[in-house]
Amino acid sequence: MSFVQVQLERFATRAGVFANAHMTPDLRTYRRINDSADVLLKRAIQRLQLSARVFRRVLKIARTIADLVGSAAIEPQYVSEAVQYRSLDRAMG
Repeated sequence: MSFVQVQLERFATRAGVFANAHMTPDLRTYRRINDSADVLLKRAIQRLQLSARVFRRVLKIARTIADLVGSAAIEPQYVSEAVQYRSLDRAMG
């Protein structure tokens, strides 16, 4: 199953939500993050002084990366990659 199909299935009961990017603040329902990934994310948020809005964006990106590799859970490597994308975005902005 493609990552697009995974997302469509995940949000089948949510009107107007078709992809991870459209997840609302209740995204905890969909994130299924493992404990070590959660710790890594919290450390990155503190160290980089990221806002709650950026926290949600990083989680959405990590969820998409997990979908791309076919993982049901968000693992530390996906959080790390998502944080790196955010760091690149800040450096270019």
